[in-house]
Amino acid sequence: MPDEAHGCHGAARAPHPQHDGRRPGGPLLGGGPRRADGGAAGQRAASTPSRVGEPARGDEHSPAGTNRVRAGAKGAGLMKAIMVGVDGSPQAEVALRYAIEIAQLSGAGVVGVASIFGDFDGESEPDEHMSREMEGLRNLPRAAVDWFKQALDNCGQICAISDVPFTARLLAGDPADVLTREAQAVDMVVIGATGRRDVHSELLGSTASRVMRNCIKPVLITRDEYRPIERVIVGYDGSPASGHALEWAADLAAEGRWRMAIVTGAMPESALAEGAEYGAQLVATRGVEAETMLVAGDAPSVIFEQAKEWKPDLIAIGGPIRGALTGFFLGEAWPDIVEQAEVPVMRWR
Repeated sequence: MPDEAHGCHGAARAPHPQHDGRRPGGPLLGGGPRRADGGAAGQRAASTPSRVGEPARGDEHSPAGTNRVRAGAKGAGLMKAIMVGVDGSPQAEVALRYAIEIAQLSGAGVVGVASIFGDFDGESEPDEHMSREMEGLRNLPRAAVDWFKQALDNCGQICAISDVPFTARLLAGDPADVLTREAQAVDMVVIGATGRRDVHSELLGSTASRVMRNCIKPVLITRDEYRPIERVIVGYDGSPASGHALEWAADLAAEGRWRMAIVTGAMPESALAEGAEYGAQLVATRGVEAETMLVAGDAPSVIFEQAKEWKPDLIAIGGPIRGALTGFFLGEAWPDIVEQAEVPVMRWR
């Protein structure tokens, strides 16, 4: 049950529906979480070198949030590979921390992808870490290659400490294009947002914004600080995409003991309100209680207003590609939610 300290004012709470252990058959929930058939992460970094060097196991403690995971919990094979964009920045390290947290809940490995892009003069000397994938990098300065290799090695070390499999990939090309292409072989993408918060067009940074809009796989956009996930708001509008977001959150909430709230712009007794109640019933089949918030209004305003009161660590929404079936509540407003949210946002499609 929700604690009173985070109660939401002005939102109508739908009663938590009873369930008989079967999948609810209400309005569109989108089916089970989609999975990629290929692209599983490589061998564990602690025992097998990655493609750009073998990370060393350190003595540091595991990242915050690890101890909250139930012993042996692996998310019933929810995911196989989670890709994270790596560029050596603090935002990229935050993204890695979230990727590790979700990987520990789902039993996935992490694939770190770094991409060098620009006009360079000079040549880099090949060494034992070079592979066919890196042939396009040989006309780049050695310093640039070393920078990204070190960033990937650091990611490997962090993953090794957390006992999460890690594979490193160093590629050449526009980072947004490379990440979008490589995402086809994994189950989800995590990328850190950069850019100036006071300029709307630069809230995410160009790479994160383009990946978020163009990538066909689920994308998690993280912010400047890592905070273990304990509370999740799901924006639900009856579309298949929001149904996928709801089921993804429910599956991981069962493993990580997350608390959930389902937010929708619907009036009580409406079809959408009934769909949200079925969504709560679906969550209950995973052993997770979800509070349902029915609030009239446009999607960004409703979600942000409830977020102020409920204080989530993550927002999960559906973000269908242009021309696909959308719900009335989220519609084409999902990019605004991703760009303006102060907490990480998972965009499903």
